[in-house]
Amino acid sequence: MGADMEIDTASSNEDTQLDSSSLLSCVKDLVQVEMSLTEILETTKPLLGLATPKNMSEVNSILSLARTYSTRTSAPPGWNPNLPVIHFSTPNPLPHQLRQGALGAMELNLVKEERMAKRRKMEQELLNKKAEEEQRRNAEANKNNIDPKKMEVINMDNKVVDRKMAGRKQEPKVASFSMNLSDSDDSSSEDDSESD
Repeated sequence: MGADMEIDTASSNEDTQLDSSSLLSCVKDLVQVEMSLTEILETTKPLLGLATPKNMSEVNSILSLARTYSTRTSAPPGWNPNLPVIHFSTPNPLPHQLRQGALGAMELNLVKEERMAKRRKMEQELLNKKAEEEQRRNAEANKNNIDPKKMEVINMDNKVVDRKMAGRKQEPKVASFSMNLSDSDDSSSEDDSESD
């Protein structure tokens, strides 16, 4: 029995050595996991200081924002690549979406204001030009000792004549050639017109 006891103690020594080595490896693994968790907590510590929702309305607003982002950043649940995607929003708005939004309305207002300012400027220039023309006529009438009303009538007559001359210049010129597109010669086209 003594020999059996020695074998049992030897085997128990081996078992304790195996247990202690496996225990030591488990402790090393636990230390490594603890170090990695500590590192992760240190890197995320600034994020943990962010405000957390205090009531359900804040939670709902955060969830709605997350749902909005999820439609733009990933495929919808149950997405089949063979079927068209419905209700998917692109990450950036498309041009027609921009025009329909607040930025589009603001740009439209700016364009309208620019057009109105340009129109006002042109009207002001036209009024200034008319005022200068009137002053020139009055100065010319005073220089020639002609009544300004008579001078106005003379200028109106000159404008009418100028318009008639401009109308004559714009009259279309009549072409001297025929626009007959048929392949036949002139004599056959005359025959066709006489037969009608």
